[in-house]
Amino acid sequence: MFTRESEEVKLQKIMTKNWYAICVKPRHDAKVYLRLLEKNIECIFATYNSTRQWKDRKKKIALPLFPGYLFVKADLKSERVKILETDGVGRFIQFAKGPEKIPENEIEMIIKTQTCEKLDLKPIAFKNYEAGTKVTILDGPFEGYKGIIDTNLEGKRFIVKIDSLMQAFSINVENFLLKFEI
Repeated sequence: MFTRESEEVKLQKIMTKNWYAICVKPRHDAKVYLRLLEKNIECIFATYNSTRQWKDRKKKIALPLFPGYLFVKADLKSERVKILETDGVGRFIQFAKGPEKIPENEIEMIIKTQTCEKLDLKPIAFKNYEAGTKVTILDGPFEGYKGIIDTNLEGKRFIVKIDSLMQAFSINVENFLLKFEI
C-alpha cells in the first residue's frame, strides 16, 4: 500500500507542474540550464544554429533562440525557491497575477524546433503582423500550425509567435506545404 500511495503522490506532482519562463543573466543561458538540470528541474534551452566567420575559418555555433530566457516545468509551491536560488536566475516572467503559465502547445512547438534541422530558424523581434497573409502549414513538424507569411524578410518566411512571451522567430517556408486562409 505504501508504494501505491507514493505512485499517486508522484502522479499528483506531475499533474500540478506547469511550464513557466524565467529570465536569466545575460549570456548565462547554458550555465543556468545545466545548473537547473543538476537540481532535477525539467527545463528547455531553445537554440538555433548560426554560421560565424572569423578571419581564418567559419564555424557553426548554437545560439539561444530566446536570449535571456529558459523554460522550466515546475510546481511553484514546492520548487519556486529552488529555481530562484539557482545562480544566474533572475525572476519568473509574470503578468498581473503572478508567474505566467506557458501553454503546453507552445512548449511542444519549441521542442519541435529543436528536433528538426531543416527549419533554418532565426529569432526576430515580436511585432503585430496584420499585413501578412495568413496560412496553415500542412506538412512537417509544424503541421496544423497557423501563422503569417512575412515577405519583408529575406525570401518567404513563416512567423511563429510565442504570445505568452511576446517573442517570435521565423522559419523558411520553402520546404513546407502551405494552405492559404481566407
